[in-house]
Amino acid sequence: MFFVRKFYICSFLKKNFLNKDVIITNLKSFFACQVAQTTMAGIFSFYRGLNIFTLLKKEKKWIKSTYKKEDIIALGFGVHCYGLSSGQGAPKRYKGFLLIHRGGLLFKNRFSSTRFDVPGESIKKAYHATSHKGARLYKSAVKVDFSTSEKRMDTIAFKLAYPPQWIEIIEKAFIKKSK
Repeated sequence: MFFVRKFYICSFLKKNFLNKDVIITNLKSFFACQVAQTTMAGIFSFYRGLNIFTLLKKEKKWIKSTYKKEDIIALGFGVHCYGLSSGQGAPKRYKGFLLIHRGGLLFKNRFSSTRFDVPGESIKKAYHATSHKGARLYKSAVKVDFSTSEKRMDTIAFKLAYPPQWIEIIEKAFIKKSK
């Protein structure tokens, strides 16, 4: 539609209608500075991770609608979860957020409906590790041992910033309570 319309308008211009004073241009230098600034702003926004900001807003909105503020103990975004040790195959890698609330741990994947919910009373141990399900992670991880409803032990592993702080939070919230 745009090209047809442009052609339609240009077809009425006659060569003798245009004076020598009129210059037809493509506005090459008119928008050069503004386009360069906008392009640089876009590049910097991707570098700073502002494109992820909209996803974080959506996740925070879900958390606020699901949990009361006083029930939330700790919240971390950009967390990698390597799944349960009882799962089949090599460790999977999910990216999302980790929520520690009064009832337990909750990991929710950002791009799918995958959720891992560990009740607080079933958590037995939180510790630092570099492998999960026999595979080396090449990253520092926090592993949490917990008992399942079938009375057997299972483990879930997370890669997140400052693992010692998260281990301390989990121990204070769940392990030392039960002792």
